Amino acid sequence: MHKHKHKNTQAAAGRGNPTAKAFYRQDKNKIKQLFRTMNTEQQQQHLQQQYRMDASKEQQVQALLERYYYQGWNKSNETIMTQVLDPNVQFRGTFRRKPLRGTANFLNYMHQSHRALANNTIEIQDVCISSTSNMTEGGHYKAAVRLLNHGVHRGDFFGIPGSGHEVSWASAAFFTLHSETLQIIDIWVVGDIDGLKHQIGAPVEAIAFET
Repeated sequence: MHKHKHKNTQAAAGRGNPTAKAFYRQDKNKIKQLFRTMNTEQQQQHLQQQYRMDASKEQQVQALLERYYYQGWNKSNETIMTQVLDPNVQFRGTFRRKPLRGTANFLNYMHQSHRALANNTIEIQDVCISSTSNMTEGGHYKAAVRLLNHGVHRGDFFGIPGSGHEVSWASAAFFTLHSETLQIIDIWVVGDIDGLKHQIGAPVEAIAFET
């Protein structure tokens, strides 16, 4: 209703103001001219080119996420992580209540996780990446990843000393990546922590890492 009223007001202003009316006609004529100069074949070529660009960018994002997990996290490789993460990355991990900011804090979290769980590896099960037509908000890419986590309980974890038990749990991670650098600027992870705690005998209220 408000939008309809705004259009009527704008039209009335154009009728009462010769300058505004002239600009309105000029813009309308430009739009008509644009449609006349684009035939069906050109429109199809444009759409195909846009699709190829979208597919290429999605492949780059997919490759970066695989690098993040398989070369970075699974191998606890600081060099790889420093390359794929924005220096001011914000990270909300499964084992902490409060988010972290910055590469140094992220690397500390990663090493804590590997000390608690030997052979701490993550498998990508599924990936969903936003297309350029839907992700241009703020110039960022969005990706959602379904994961399967594995490890061996070796160190103190949720207040429970290492037991040597093999554990596994499902999780999901949501990434925001810069459209130009393709560095990760935000990570938000949720997982089946109750199931993980049950496997090592930890109480439901236990927290893995305070700092």
